[in-house]
Amino acid sequence: MLNLRRVALAALAVLFACRSREAYPPEVADQFLVSCMAKLPAGQERQRDAFAASCRCMLDRIQEQYSLEQFNALEARMSAANTVPDDLLQIAAQCRAKGG
Repeated sequence: MLNLRRVALAALAVLFACRSREAYPPEVADQFLVSCMAKLPAGQERQRDAFAASCRCMLDRIQEQYSLEQFNALEARMSAANTVPDDLLQIAAQCRAKGG
C-alpha cells in the first residue's frame, strides 16, 4: 500500500511540474492558432469549429511539453528544414482523434 501511495504522489508531482510551465505570450499563441487555422482544407468550412478545437488542443499540449525557447528553436528548425518532427505530428494526430 505504501508503494502505491509513493507512485501516486510521484505521478501527481510530475503532473503539476508539467502544468507549471508559463503559457506562451499572447502574440505567440495567437500566431500559432492563426497559422494552424490557415491549414483548414478548402471545402471544410463546416468543420471550422472542430478544426479550431484541434488547433487549441495542439497549442495546449505543445505549451505543456516545450518552453517558449524550445518552441522557438523547434519552429526555426522546422522552417529551415521544411519538416515537422514526429512528436509534433503525434500531438496533431491525438488532438484530431479526440476532436480537439
